[in-house]
Amino acid sequence: MAVDLHAGYQSADTDTDPRALIRFLGAVYDDPAMQAYKLHMRQLLDLRPGETVLEVGCGAGQDLIRDAAQVGPGGRVIGVDAKASMVAEAQRRVRRVTTCLQGDARNLPVADATVDACRVDRALMYVPAPERALAEMVRVLRPGGRLVAMELDYGALLIDHPDTRTTECIVAALRAAIPNDLLGRGLRRVLGDLGLSDVTVTPHGIELAHDLFRQVIEPTLTSAAATGRLSRSRTRRWLAEMTSAHRAGRFYGTFTGVVAFARKPLSDRLVGGVEKT
Repeated sequence: MAVDLHAGYQSADTDTDPRALIRFLGAVYDDPAMQAYKLHMRQLLDLRPGETVLEVGCGAGQDLIRDAAQVGPGGRVIGVDAKASMVAEAQRRVRRVTTCLQGDARNLPVADATVDACRVDRALMYVPAPERALAEMVRVLRPGGRLVAMELDYGALLIDHPDTRTTECIVAALRAAIPNDLLGRGLRRVLGDLGLSDVTVTPHGIELAHDLFRQVIEPTLTSAAATGRLSRSRTRRWLAEMTSAHRAGRFYGTFTGVVAFARKPLSDRLVGGVEKT
């Protein structure tokens, strides 16, 4: 059984195997469907030599490696993550021009107006009050700084399966495992409410390879069955039918992610979306 990705993100290091979670995150990161939207994020972030970039929810540091190459020896890369195991792994992987810090996204350990670009990728869906985390990202950005965010929208999860009734229950159980399951569709509104400019949003369909798709969802469904939210027998049958459809070349399952870009206005009167008077 694969590690429960959603539970692992939200639990303390003592509640899950950090090495297993890091390995699983690496497998997800390497999937071509993930790399497609990540390329779009890098293009929007448009990092330049000498800049300072912050990633909130840096995980094991895969994106920080690319950041360090783009900003060069004259730049600075900062990664922040709530889990000590992730911070240690990210710092181990990316030593050059990189600082990795353990911290809360809603209270970033970074000074005001010191960052040129900020990225958050599939992290805020687990954070209580994600608007506060985004406001913190605005705080640390310099005037004119760029913010790029990607969040999944579990209300737009597409699964084709002949047992449509059980599929509805499956999707509901997956949504229940995510504190902010509809955050993707709300990014434009939240960034606009914070007073940011040049806000754009782009949906991305993320069609993971079947085996990885199953590894992402199965532990959550197993937990839901253990608590009685789902029927064990129906869930097992549903998963088996999904795999059979895949082997016959008929399975389709796609996550929907939303990539949002925004810029902090040049006016220094902006504080968390509120103009000083």
